[in-house]
Amino acid sequence: MVPVVGSVVELISVTLRLARRIKTMAQTAKQSKRRCGLLKDRVGFIEKLLEQLKATRWVPDQATQATLENLHDALDSGQLLVQACQRRRTPWSYLTLFCSGGEGDMDGEFDGVDSQIDRAMQPFHISNLIVLLSLNQENFFMNVLEKLLRDGACKRLPQGDKDEIKKIMNDSDRHHMSPNAKKMLELIINDLKLGEVDTWGASSANLHKAGGISSNESDQLKQVEDIAKDIMELKKAEPAVNKQIGREVQWLAQLAQQVVHLTQHPLAPQMMMRHRDDLLHPMDDLLHDLEEARNLLMPKQPSSSGHGGVGITAAMKATAIYQVGYKIEYSLQVLPIVTMREFEMDRA
Repeated sequence: MVPVVGSVVELISVTLRLARRIKTMAQTAKQSKRRCGLLKDRVGFIEKLLEQLKATRWVPDQATQATLENLHDALDSGQLLVQACQRRRTPWSYLTLFCSGGEGDMDGEFDGVDSQIDRAMQPFHISNLIVLLSLNQENFFMNVLEKLLRDGACKRLPQGDKDEIKKIMNDSDRHHMSPNAKKMLELIINDLKLGEVDTWGASSANLHKAGGISSNESDQLKQVEDIAKDIMELKKAEPAVNKQIGREVQWLAQLAQQVVHLTQHPLAPQMMMRHRDDLLHPMDDLLHDLEEARNLLMPKQPSSSGHGGVGITAAMKATAIYQVGYKIEYSLQVLPIVTMREFEMDRA
């Protein structure tokens, strides 16, 4: 049950504490250690996501607040399950485990918690994309300013105003400007005909690149979309090969579908942009993790000797799918949040 809190920030803090308790308890589980470890991994990514959300100056709507409450409820169920795993197995439970050939009844309970988290995370992702669209509408005035500058607004100013603008630019720290600010600076410099931009420590081309998506970033966006579509196609054949991991493959394909939707979002180019040189971009991780997921689903070719490679059990493959899927899920969730923060910095 979600505790009574005064604000969404408090709710995020309460949920973060719950996530950390689950991670701590999962490390000391006496039974279902594999599933406890997987839950710990997933909760760890949720913790990182909430930390990113907490860092934004963002006011959620009621629907998003309800989603956060559902996420807290799901983690609460996970905490109860991990608490139950602190008890050592009895002789009877070992017999049940042997007869079931798996982790016993607890496996189904972990599946239930995973599904509960899935139901909380998907609307959360959609809500963030909607918020991102609303923030983009606020860039309208920046677009108007750009049109005015391209039309020669600075060139038509009295000489005294031009000199004042030049002084302000000389006193500005270009290296800590947002991409939009750098783009506007280039337009002002060109409009005032200040000469070589290299006197600012960068070429005009570099300033322009900072304000928009590069061809490499555009290619990467297409690559992300193509690999996600490959995963969706591979999913159609995988359950027929190994029905034991059908649920995991289905879940991975659903994540791939969300990735495709993300790449087709109106603000996908903005999500690709490297806003800060020192920022490790989540899209890089997403591309790497999608490639790993695709390799997991690719049919394994027999070795040159005519024998297959080292065998991998269904449980091992399911674990690998979960591990890479949690990373994809995190990137999906955090990309809109990182972009929201960049919008805030552009407005600052």
